[in-house]
Amino acid sequence: SGLKFQLSISEFLCNVKVYKPIDPRDIRIILFEAECRILAELDSQLGDYATRQMERMGIEIRVSSQVTRLWEGHVEVDGNVIIPTKTVIWGAGMVANPLIAEIEAGKDDFGRVLVNEYMEVPGFRGVYALGDCAHFKDPKSGMAVPPRAYVAFRQARVVARNLLSAIRGSDPRAFHYSGIPEIVSLGSSRAVLCLHRVRLYGFPARLVWLILYSSLVTGIYNRVRVLTDWLLSLLFGRDITYLRLGK
Repeated sequence: SGLKFQLSISEFLCNVKVYKPIDPRDIRIILFEAECRILAELDSQLGDYATRQMERMGIEIRVSSQVTRLWEGHVEVDGNVIIPTKTVIWGAGMVANPLIAEIEAGKDDFGRVLVNEYMEVPGFRGVYALGDCAHFKDPKSGMAVPPRAYVAFRQARVVARNLLSAIRGSDPRAFHYSGIPEIVSLGSSRAVLCLHRVRLYGFPARLVWLILYSSLVTGIYNRVRVLTDWLLSLLFGRDITYLRLGK
């Protein structure tokens, strides 16, 4: 999340025409990463490519660094480095919705509800959880499946079918996790993708990302809008609205 924020801010400030009075040389964007490299969960080659792209965009990357304290106008890193700043964006960590904490069911360390192979909450017949709120263990790896939109999309289909099965009195269907491609968007025209042994970089990976993303959007009209908006943004830049707010 932090990486996406950094890329979006860099592109927006440096490319949007309304910010012409701002000299890009006066903008300093720093990405702090606690791991030894960014995108540590991905293939090292993909992470290296992402690092090079971000550095070309003028983003400073500091790995093995943690923000230890912040206050107005400053941020402290690793307990001994103080950097003046006006904007701090925190994009690390993920926990389940606080409402889930009220449910008397088994949960993991992130507050996600434990579910069985049918996405049903054990001990609560007819109650299902999915997406970011659910901890579904992959039988192959023994680890929880990643909280991705594509996973939640597939889980929703299984839950809907199981709800109908409960009404009709038929057998429920188990959710099978077959793995998903690891894709990271790097701005408006680049991305990195890893699917098994296949690796894609740059614009081709971005096209695959767009196709997969649009497949999750409901309705042909909305899918066409997503594709059209993306193509138009490549030709004419971002579509923005500038409001002159007086005192």
